[in-house]
Amino acid sequence: FSCPGKALLVGGYLVLDQNYKGYSVALSSRMHASISATSLSQQETINNDLLSDHNSVQSPQFKNSTYNYTINLNQDFYSYQLIDKNSNENKFIEQSIESVLAYVQPKKSMKIKILIYSDSAFHSPNDNDFTPKSSSNNLKSFDFYNNSIDNIPKSGLGSSASLVTVLTASLLSLFKQNLFSLNSNLPNEKGKEIIHHLAQISHSLAQGKVGSGFDVASATYGSIMYQRFSPNIINELSFSKKTLSKIKYLQYFEKVVDSAWDYQIDIMSLPPQIKILMADVKSGSKTPQLVSTVLKWKRNNPALANELFEELNKNNLKLIKDLNNLELISKNKDNSESYAEMISYLDDYSIIQLKHLLKLKRESISQIRISLQKLTEQSGAEIEPHSQSVLIGNCYILPGVIGGVVPGAGGYDALALLSHNQKQFDNIDIESIDKKLYTDVTWLELEEQKVGILHEDPINYEGL
Repeated sequence: FSCPGKALLVGGYLVLDQNYKGYSVALSSRMHASISATSLSQQETINNDLLSDHNSVQSPQFKNSTYNYTINLNQDFYSYQLIDKNSNENKFIEQSIESVLAYVQPKKSMKIKILIYSDSAFHSPNDNDFTPKSSSNNLKSFDFYNNSIDNIPKSGLGSSASLVTVLTASLLSLFKQNLFSLNSNLPNEKGKEIIHHLAQISHSLAQGKVGSGFDVASATYGSIMYQRFSPNIINELSFSKKTLSKIKYLQYFEKVVDSAWDYQIDIMSLPPQIKILMADVKSGSKTPQLVSTVLKWKRNNPALANELFEELNKNNLKLIKDLNNLELISKNKDNSESYAEMISYLDDYSIIQLKHLLKLKRESISQIRISLQKLTEQSGAEIEPHSQSVLIGNCYILPGVIGGVVPGAGGYDALALLSHNQKQFDNIDIESIDKKLYTDVTWLELEEQKVGILHEDPINYEGL
């Protein structure tokens, strides 16, 4: 299986609040999991020495990234005990295994081996200390690093959410075949819902807090408009684990996973011929600190925060509506030629020139940026710092670029552009050298992914 990364195009900070929506674009940077399993013999099940290395999760791309677990099953109570055999723990992996075991309550022991691979765009190494390696049939290629995963900076595309989601899908496929289509091996709609709920629980418990969940939702479903679930769903589950007996907790856990949650997910995609370009800006931001600063300011200034959030939400919804309208126009046979002609103008003019020629006075993306700049000034959190504003302005002179934002929580580490002219993207590195307008920027070769979880052929990973 594989799951995509994401870019929160609009909805930063607002998506934490259940009253607001965000638009998450799924990206072609994917997290992969290849799983194999065999049943244990009765003698192996009895012999605890043999159990110690039965279950492993390995990430061959990184040093010291093998995690071994023992799963001891109590057949009388259908309960389990997960024993971490590592000194280098990974909470996201461990919690994913625990959540799936709690839901499926397995009644037989298995030898499980999972290999994890991550596409290079998830990582932002400070040097070129890695070696590309391809599978035997050359259909998959990954960078292998001479360091541990903890020592390689991330690019902010949601690697932990993608990891948890793809692990959950892989493990669930062993125990709940009824949740997967026989023809495609993809999860059916109920299967996606169960994977989504389990991954949300695992990701929140591993982080020690209940986030908005848009990254897990996008890893599951692809590009979406998202309105979060009530944090109480997971908070109450966490509390119940401390207060209920093991059997009653497992019953409650299964009930929560199977129940209908109060989020809203609408499948979306960018209009035809509109591309997303992601830039990795090698400066770096600490998202938790940014979020903490904004939330503290919001608590201390509720009236001002509410006014600004409403303004930002209005502009967010305007952009989403504009993108939806473009897609509807493109699908209308009577307007198809007009749409193609309108889009073609973007090849020849920059957005600055188009605004002058067409006398555009308001632009959705610009209004969003103005609101985010106000939030930066009011809260003290560097959501769109001056250097990022300058960088976006430099991008606006490129033909084909419709607009750009600092995605998600903002900061210094990323940039998202919407554009039409893909050829212009291919030439950006040359422009960077000539004009020196894009210092410390790496343009990522990514595209929008309209689907989330994909079933992958295991043969494509052989030889890695």
